[in-house]
Amino acid sequence: MALQLPDSKALQMQKQTPAYRLPWLLLTGILVLAAGRLSASDDLQPLWPSYAPGESTLEAGRTLPFRETEIPRVTRVS
Repeated sequence: MALQLPDSKALQMQKQTPAYRLPWLLLTGILVLAAGRLSASDDLQPLWPSYAPGESTLEAGRTLPFRETEIPRVTRVS
């Protein structure tokens, strides 16, 4: 079985491909970051019109302090 070398046109396309990929990757990354910034908001949106299923209050939870002996730390909410 003989080894076939690629023709010159295939070699040129292989050389050009990375040059075209970088701008598209950068543009895609910028668009993804911009979309994330536009959709992020700090205001809370209620999921249910009144109480969540199984709840009896609208009060937000309180974050408990970390335990010193715990690795990795666990966030607990009461």
